Amino acid sequence: MMKHITCATALIALLFAPTLSAQTATRPQGQYGRAQAAMRVRIRDGVRSGQLTTAEVQVIRQRLTNFRAHARELRRAGTLTPQDRSTLRRQWRQLSRTVFGLRHNRVRRADQ
Repeated sequence: MMKHITCATALIALLFAPTLSAQTATRPQGQYGRAQAAMRVRIRDGVRSGQLTTAEVQVIRQRLTNFRAHARELRRAGTLTPQDRSTLRRQWRQLSRTVFGLRHNRVRRADQ
């Protein structure tokens, strides 16, 4: 009887092991994690379609780096105040508008 319980437990553990390891391997994404992933997709699609030039991608990446550095500074100072969150949201929206504007400015890559 004990052998059957052990086998059943092992079988259940094997069935759920991939699910548990996938959950622990990836960090749960919050609002900005999803937004950053979507931004990466937008930039990648813009490059693939020829809508973004190399110089435009460099501008976007530099602005993303500046945004992340600013957010890191605010977090390092302690908890984010509502004013800090508002500032970060405003900066993120501006960055998103920049990506949209650069993708739709009718400047095409030379190789497209």
